Amino acid sequence: MGYKLLIKTFLFMIVIVEILSASTDIEKINKLVKNIKKERIGLSADEVKSAKNPFVKSVKNSKNRKYVKIYKKKRPKLFLNAIINNRAKINHKWYDINSKIDGYKLIKICNNYVILKRANKTVYLYLKFPKNKKIKFSSY
Repeated sequence: MGYKLLIKTFLFMIVIVEILSASTDIEKINKLVKNIKKERIGLSADEVKSAKNPFVKSVKNSKNRKYVKIYKKKRPKLFLNAIINNRAKINHKWYDINSKIDGYKLIKICNNYVILKRANKTVYLYLKFPKNKKIKFSSY
């Protein structure tokens, strides 16, 4: 009987501690909600329009001592669509080995990828679905 009373007292103490800590958690949550409800001041419409574009790099021009906007040139993306009989379809156009594509030279055609090279840069283009195999037609 003594152990049952001890266990009940212990459980009662745990419940009391949880209730007391829960009330402090509710108070913290209420404080956070009040802070969130406060009105926050952002930029006005004029400030947004006059803000500097983060995607444009400004460089000081040495001749005129003015700042010139330099837009980064977007490189065309290359997609390998198909490989058939030692020919590769890149960006919906067919190319043979040693063909020029946007400044790159097609140097190798493999089963599921091609290799393009320009100066010291090498680019590997892979087929989107690697299950596709290289197709070879044989003449009879």
